[in-house]
Amino acid sequence: MTGNIIGLTKMDLSNARSPRAAAFKGNKSLTNLAPVPGFKAEIGLELVSENYTAPMMVASPDDGTGRLFAVDQIGVAKIVDADGTTLPEPFLDLRDNIVKLSPKYDERGLLSIAFHPDYRKNGRLYVFYSAPLRPEAPGGWSCTNHISEFRVDPDNPNRVDMSSEKVLMYIDKPYENHNGGQLVFGPVDGYLYISLGDGGKANDVGNGHTPGIGNAQDLTKIYGKILRIDVNGTTAGSVPAQKSPTGDVNVGQPESPPEPTWTTFAGSLYGIPPDNPFARPSPSSSTLTPTRRSRPRYTPTGSETPPTWPLTPAATTRSSSTKPARTSLSRWTSSYVAGTTAGTFTRERTVLTQKNRSSPRRAAARPDTGTNR
Repeated sequence: MTGNIIGLTKMDLSNARSPRAAAFKGNKSLTNLAPVPGFKAEIGLELVSENYTAPMMVASPDDGTGRLFAVDQIGVAKIVDADGTTLPEPFLDLRDNIVKLSPKYDERGLLSIAFHPDYRKNGRLYVFYSAPLRPEAPGGWSCTNHISEFRVDPDNPNRVDMSSEKVLMYIDKPYENHNGGQLVFGPVDGYLYISLGDGGKANDVGNGHTPGIGNAQDLTKIYGKILRIDVNGTTAGSVPAQKSPTGDVNVGQPESPPEPTWTTFAGSLYGIPPDNPFARPSPSSSTLTPTRRSRPRYTPTGSETPPTWPLTPAATTRSSSTKPARTSLSRWTSSYVAGTTAGTFTRERTVLTQKNRSSPRRAAARPDTGTNR
């Protein structure tokens, strides 16, 4: 099936005519996986919350309340209570802090939040959002992304204390797209993982991109990488703490095209894990975790998988991911995704039925090292 897109004939990538296309029944969207010997998998979506402008993600702290925290790109995070009620007042409101967003298309804004593993006791959460360009950044660039720590209001568990913000990183961006934006705590090591885009535009080229190889393969830059930091300590390891708001981030780099700038506060507001394989005497590479030629965006986690494995959306039609070497099937799993209907969050429910229960099967996910094409 083909369609005409801006004068070009391309393949229609939808599954509208697939025998496994989703069907809407009883206010639920249901589909089925390809046949797997011994299993039947019914997958559906249930509406959880609606009336969002651009829903991004859902987080839930381990605080015993059962609350969900839904992030909207325009700068707010709302609470969906344990009984399914969306509270009218935002938990977090950054609408006055974020860069002005284009109503037509924009990849900036409030991109994600992550709750500290000990949130029940310390009330700490971490936020990735796009602020207006700071004065230290090159002129004419797009924005400055903030990686910030906030604390919940001690007098109101449903509100963030907006005066508690500590900015751990300032990431200046030449273009509005390719921000990365996902924050997640490793379920085993407790470190905060931060996905950063390559700087924007397309194909890892342009202002702020390393000629020839791009930012993702340039280990002197933090763009196009996944960072790993210790928010529970301030040990900088072999990397000295920066002594000024700007730091020496452009030493030895060419002046044209304009080099990207960023400021991190390792050694004062957070620490660098001692086993980081990229730790060097340079703040530009100290927090990196293993890299690949792509820009990370989503970093799912699971108890039986490595802390993160990035899914990397392409600028055109193909995307790729690096999967864990091993995973397992569970009888019931639930995750929360931006809905197929604009402005909604849905619960994705997967029920896997094993026909021969005496012989449980485990599914091995083959590593996919493909890159964006």
